[in-house]
Amino acid sequence: MYLTYKNKKMKTNILLIGLLISGSICSQVIKQNLPPRTFYKNAVVSVYESTPRHVSKVEIKSDSISFIDYDAEGVETNYSLPFTSIDYLQVKEGNNALNGAIVGGLIVLSMGACTLIDNKYYKNFIPEMLVLTVGGASVGGLIGLLSSKKKKFFISY
Repeated sequence: MYLTYKNKKMKTNILLIGLLISGSICSQVIKQNLPPRTFYKNAVVSVYESTPRHVSKVEIKSDSISFIDYDAEGVETNYSLPFTSIDYLQVKEGNNALNGAIVGGLIVLSMGACTLIDNKYYKNFIPEMLVLTVGGASVGGLIGLLSSKKKKFFISY
């Protein structure tokens, strides 16, 4: 079956909608003052007018943040900085498995929908399409499981 203008336009619209939805899911930014927990094993601390540093054993106190930093030789240094000298704190909070599953499922579903538009026997392929969508969601979920979700907490005092 040849592609008509109407079918091409419908395919393009379906692909664009799928990509827009998946892009908006991944681009959400959360800004809060302080993280919910008071201790993190690893984090990134950005001190005003300095480059962000990967630090360990971060403890959030009532008026300061204490952490351990390692220099180039591997020497451990303990720091305790007041909130007024810290720009932001970035911590790992979970993974992106759910976002990856949604994006993977939407991409496979939109590609399959574009394929089925051209096929007049599309009802025969619906079970296979569902299986492929679940497979795409599974692959996306596994990829999302490997990437950690990071949150930046801008400390403004």
